[in-house]
Amino acid sequence: MQVAITAHGPAYQRMAALAARSYHARSGVGELCVQLPEGDALTVELERVIEECGLTLRRFGWVRPAVKPHASLKIAGWRAAIRAASDLVLHVDADTCCQALLTPPEGLREQVLGGAIAAAADRQPGWPQDPDDPWFVAPPRPTYVNSGVLLLSPACAATVQRCQELCATDALAAGRYGDQRVLNYVIATGARCVPLPSTWNAIRPRSPRRALVLHFAGAGGDPQSTTKQRLRHARACERVAQGQTSLG
Repeated sequence: MQVAITAHGPAYQRMAALAARSYHARSGVGELCVQLPEGDALTVELERVIEECGLTLRRFGWVRPAVKPHASLKIAGWRAAIRAASDLVLHVDADTCCQALLTPPEGLREQVLGGAIAAAADRQPGWPQDPDDPWFVAPPRPTYVNSGVLLLSPACAATVQRCQELCATDALAAGRYGDQRVLNYVIATGARCVPLPSTWNAIRPRSPRRALVLHFAGAGGDPQSTTKQRLRHARACERVAQGQTSLG
């Protein structure tokens, strides 16, 4: 299994460098990859981590849209990751921190290799309630998932392609969390999704020590944000890289 982290710009690259150190220290995966869009200048900090940890640097094509560029970037990152993969790939946000060995639960590997995306439930379901919203889905709806940690494979290409197509429409301007709304809409309208354990995408968990991957949601979604989540993410990753237990 490969772990891929997509980043763009100095703020995201700094978080990606921190996250990469934690995955290098704890994940136990065969390959760690940092993905940057073509033309994005590599920061000295991330370049140092790539060299020290033996990471793969992957470049991918991306045209920055006027609306919600980071939503478009993430979906382009999913596509780049699965196009380069021959097996499972765990695509994670830059604001995550790995705390322990990552071994897919029994049965999950086969389902993802068969085309199902594995994703964990989000803390707060974000289904639009207004029927006029372009992302509205009438009940009954599937579990609303978080897009920050996804277990994918090349067989998920059709689902990711549909996400890319919808991301290019004007509807992306409606609502928050563009890539997440798109993914949930695609899942609700026919794409296959299987549950990823919450320990693989723990957002503000009650027991952070039990989490395999901590997700400091809010640290990466807005590079200009002054949220303390970014500071918590940095502290957690630094502790893991030093061989300590992250407290989240």
